[in-house]
Order: sequence, then structure tokens, then C-alpha cells
Amino acid sequence: MMNAVWSRNAVLYEMNLRQATPEGTLAAAAERLGFLRDLGIDAVWLMPHYPIGEVGRKGSLGSYYSIRDYRAVDPAGVRHPKQGDRNR
Repeated sequence: MMNAVWSRNAVLYEMNLRQATPEGTLAAAAERLGFLRDLGIDAVWLMPHYPIGEVGRKGSLGSYYSIRDYRAVDPAGVRHPKQGDRNR
């Protein structure tokens, strides 16, 4: 498999939405992209954002290791700034 030429010397940043921002949303993480660019980050690798289990949850967010559905995307973290909350 050939890699894109730009990626050979690129600086990648792995981002877990729940830890990247207090809000834990894609919209909040998007607001940090300018800051990451200024640090010299060339690309962001988003970690999977699964729905978290609720039984025996510790704290309000629970553990991101407690996956409820490996085939779903957690709707709580997928909010586009121009679209608002898709859960309403």
C-alpha cells in the first residue's frame, strides 16, 4: 500500500472527542483545529466515538471502555455547529 506523499513527514494528532474538549463533541473539537494547526499538526486522526454503556456508570460520562454498541456512533458527540443538536 502506498502512502500519500504529504503523509511521509506529516505530524498526526490522535483525538478522542471525550477527552479533547470539556463538551466532548465534534463541534467543540472543530473549534480547536486552528490551535492544532498552529502547533504544526498536519492531520487529525479521530478515534471511534461509540455510545457508552449506562449500567453501573461511573460519573456523568461513564467509561469510554464500556461500549454499548460497536456499530453505532454516539449521537451525543456528533453535533455540527450549523445544525445544532441532532437529538432534539
